[in-house]
Amino acid sequence: EGQYAILFKYGGCNATASADVFVNPVLDTPDSYTKCAGTTVIANTSNIAGATYIWTNNGNIIAGNTNTISIQTSAGKQNYFVQVTDIHNCFAIDSFQLTGIPIPIVHLRDTSICANQSIIIHGEAVNASILQGYQIKYEWLFNNTVTGKTQSDFTATAAGIYEIRASVEECIGDTSMHLKVNPLPILNLPVSMRFCPESDGDIVIDAGAADSYIWQPNSESSRSIKVSHKGIYSVTVTNSYNCSNSAKTEVREICPPRLFVADAFSPNHDGTNDLFNVYGVHIGKYHLLIFNRWGEVIFESLDKDYAWNGIYKEDMMPIGVYPWVITYEGDTDEYKGPYKLEGSVTVVK
Repeated sequence: EGQYAILFKYGGCNATASADVFVNPVLDTPDSYTKCAGTTVIANTSNIAGATYIWTNNGNIIAGNTNTISIQTSAGKQNYFVQVTDIHNCFAIDSFQLTGIPIPIVHLRDTSICANQSIIIHGEAVNASILQGYQIKYEWLFNNTVTGKTQSDFTATAAGIYEIRASVEECIGDTSMHLKVNPLPILNLPVSMRFCPESDGDIVIDAGAADSYIWQPNSESSRSIKVSHKGIYSVTVTNSYNCSNSAKTEVREICPPRLFVADAFSPNHDGTNDLFNVYGVHIGKYHLLIFNRWGEVIFESLDKDYAWNGIYKEDMMPIGVYPWVITYEGDTDEYKGPYKLEGSVTVVK
C-alpha cells in the first residue's frame, strides 16, 4: 500500500496525478468451534484499530462493532460470518462453523420397592432421537461409587442413591434418584404344628400383626384361623408399605394309639356279636395272637380289621376263656412304640 503518482506528457504539455492505495484488512478467524449445546462460545477475529465489525448468521445481523462475539451454542451446525471495514473503507469477510453437540438428557425419580424385590432403573437419554449418529456412553454410580455398569438400564435391589451419567464426547448429562427398600411383614409361623383332635380340639394358627391376610386353602382373611384337620396351611400377609410375605405350616395329627378289645363274643351265627373284634385308632403295625389253654396259637392276625370267628382248624372252639396278646405300634414317630397288650376273651353260646 502507499501513494502512487502518474506523469502524463503530450507534446510540450505535462500533467501529473496521484492516488493512495490501501490493502484490504486481513482476518484471522478460527475455522470452526465444537462445543456442547447450551454452552457459551467466545468467537473472535483480528483486532484492527478503528475498524467496524458486523457479525451475521443466516443473513441476520447478530452483533456489531467488536472483534469478539459471545454465542449461545445450539445443537447442530451453524455458519457465522464477520465483515470488517477499516478506516480506509476497505473490507474483508471471514467465516467459521460452530458445531453444537446435544447434551444427553436423563431423568430419574425417587421410588421404593419391597425387600424381596428388584427394580430396573431406566436411564436411557430421553432425547436419544436427536443423538442419532453419536455414541452415548453410560456410567452408573451407587452412593457415589462407580459400579462398572455401562448399560442404560440398571437392576437395583439395595437402598441408596443411584446416579447415571450419560455422555457424548465431552458433553455430559447426569441425574440421580433415591431408592428406598421397605421391610416385609414378619411371619413367625412354625414349620409344623401338632395336635390330637380327640384330646385337644381345634388348633389356632396365628400369623402375627399385619394389615391384611389371605389364608389357603380356605381363603380366610383374619389374623388367626382355627384348624380341625391336618394339612398344609399357608398365609400371605401385607403391611402398610404394600409389601407381602408368605409362609406355610404343616398341621400334623399326632395322637397316641388306642385299642378297644371285646371281652366276649358268641360265634353262633345269629348275626349278633359273632366275631371277636378289635377296634383301634392311630394304629400302625399290628399283631394279634390267640391261644388255647395249652398255649397253642389258634388264631393270628396282622390286620385289626381281620376278626376271629371262633374257628380253629375248621372246628368251632368250645365255650371257654382264651388268652390273647397284641403287639402294635402307633402311626407316627412320636408314638412309634412298640406296645404290648394282653388279655382274654370268653367264647359264649
